[in-house]
Amino acid sequence: MTIGRVGCLLLLWPFLELFVLLWAASTWGWQPVVVAVLLSFMLGLIVIRIGVAATGRSWSQALRTLQQRQVIIDPETGNVLAIESGAESPSTPAMTPPAQTMLLIPAGFALAVPGFLSDAVGAAMLLPIVRRRIAARWAAGLGPRRDDRF
Repeated sequence: MTIGRVGCLLLLWPFLELFVLLWAASTWGWQPVVVAVLLSFMLGLIVIRIGVAATGRSWSQALRTLQQRQVIIDPETGNVLAIESGAESPSTPAMTPPAQTMLLIPAGFALAVPGFLSDAVGAAMLLPIVRRRIAARWAAGLGPRRDDRF
């Protein structure tokens, strides 16, 4: 995504959330919508607390760990083949548990924001396969790339 698309999405997001909330309120009534928003807010706070407790480290320490890894990328497809650091073998799977655990925190924030669209994003980020893919892509973007093209 380019900056223009991201900026446009950030400007439109509150209006889309409001539209969906108004549609849900007109369909089901205000009481169920308010209860759903409050429950998702509480669930978001619980997920944030679990994510912070599970990481056990600061964001900067976890990012430093990710940046010290060597990312091996297939030059033809651009897929991550392996992520390795000094002590690990090249067969390390392309996923980083600290990054996956850190992704619980943005998932909790997305759940805590009032609105059904942000709740859908937060719920999707709670799925382990989604966190694994985001963490692998994130690690591939942060780590130094080593491939055979040079």
